[in-house]
Amino acid sequence: MFCPEPASPRKPASPRSSHPFKVKCASYQAVVGNMVYTFSVTHNASGAEWETKWRFSELLIADSRLRHSIPTLPKFPAKGPPGMKLMMGPQRAQRRAAALQ
Repeated sequence: MFCPEPASPRKPASPRSSHPFKVKCASYQAVVGNMVYTFSVTHNASGAEWETKWRFSELLIADSRLRHSIPTLPKFPAKGPPGMKLMMGPQRAQRRAAALQ
């Protein structure tokens, strides 16, 4: 499945702060009972591109670690209560993918 566009676009970066990478959620899929999100990453200066795959729980851990050094990161999507995966798997994955843009 391809990740949808975010519901509300984020503000563009100010001219003073340029980001060295462009990251986009390219797709997601269920793998052994977990949603795995595939991101396409582009290094702006060189144009180099690659893909990386992360489970949502791994993204939560990375977010909490990065937030210590970059407190201005956009708000991360909520994890949700236990058992929601069974009830709303595909819909929840689609909402999360949009929020990860």
